[in-house]
Amino acid sequence: MRAEGYTVAMTRTRGRELEDAAGDLRALVENPPGLAGLPVTVVSAGRVSPGMPKSVRERATASQAYRARQPPHGRQVVLPEADHMVLTTSAAELAEEIRRLLI
Repeated sequence: MRAEGYTVAMTRTRGRELEDAAGDLRALVENPPGLAGLPVTVVSAGRVSPGMPKSVRERATASQAYRARQPPHGRQVVLPEADHMVLTTSAAELAEEIRRLLI
C-alpha cells in the first residue's frame, strides 16, 4: 500500500470508486447485507489520525460500536496503536483479527 497507495493510477481508480459513494451508501441502508449467523468484527482505531479532531475519532468509534452491536454475533475491537490507516499502523493486529474470524 505504501508503494502503490498514492500513484496517479491509484488516484484515478479511487476517483472512480467515489463517483457514486452516496448511491452506494443509500443501497446499503435500503438493502443491508444479511449477516445472521456470521461473525462480524468492526475494527476501530485507538488513536486520533493526523488532521482529525479528537471529537471526530470519538464519534467514529461510537458509530462503529453501534454497527458492531447490530448483528447477533458482532463485536468491536479497538486497536490502541491504530489510526485511520489501520492497515499501515496496526497490520499485525488487523491480520490477527482476520485470522480469528476465519478459524
